[in-house]
Amino acid sequence: MMIRNIAILIVSVFCSGLLYAKTPEVNLLHNWMIENYKSIESNLEKKEGSKIVPTLFSLVEIWKRRDGAISGEVSPLLLVALKVEPQNTLLLLSESPESFDKWLNELEGMVFTDHTGNETNRLEKLRVDVLVAMKSYSRKQPDKLKSMADVLIERLEVINVSVID
Repeated sequence: MMIRNIAILIVSVFCSGLLYAKTPEVNLLHNWMIENYKSIESNLEKKEGSKIVPTLFSLVEIWKRRDGAISGEVSPLLLVALKVEPQNTLLLLSESPESFDKWLNELEGMVFTDHTGNETNRLEKLRVDVLVAMKSYSRKQPDKLKSMADVLIERLEVINVSVID
């Protein structure tokens, strides 16, 4: 966990120069996410009702305006959100279908790559947990978001966690 937090901090510092070219809103949201990463993840996992909706809105707003570095930071949190709150997360992501498709193509390298050699089990568990949640959602919800869930299912089924030594 500590190594992951350090890696996120390094990427954030490295890319901070890029963030100044972004809008103040994105910079503010990105800083909020980095400073509160563990509590955001914990609040999502606990499904804390009063915090989950503003958190989802903030994460999706960061996601919509992401670049490569920010995508790598926000994507794991979005996957946790998809696991615990599939309906609302898919609804918010559905506002940007082209961006969603691009994100799906980036997932394997962006999220499911273990850069430390210590994260493989956690990443595989995240992949399987989101896959199970999406399959359950897809079976129960014959709505317009089902197609998004199905595409995410197809993508997650072929993703393998890779390890960089």
